[in-house]
Amino acid sequence: MNGRFFGLADGIRCAEGENADDVWRQLHDDAGKSDPKYFGFDGARKRFLTFFPNAFHSDGYASQERTYKLAAKARLDDTAPLKKGG
Repeated sequence: MNGRFFGLADGIRCAEGENADDVWRQLHDDAGKSDPKYFGFDGARKRFLTFFPNAFHSDGYASQERTYKLAAKARLDDTAPLKKGG
């Protein structure tokens, strides 16, 4: 389907494009940025480094962050594998 797609918020055009998915993604991203708690990639990196100044090599990183995330990933793989079994 050819044409232009428009994203509106409160009746105001906020996004425009030739692909509906791209317009939706732009609206979604902009809505997230309007949240006062939004801090983007650079803000997230800065926040991470306040807790772990040596990044992934910081003391406590593995025990406080990495280990539980790997366990959650393993549970997800067991519960909802990406490939169908069979």
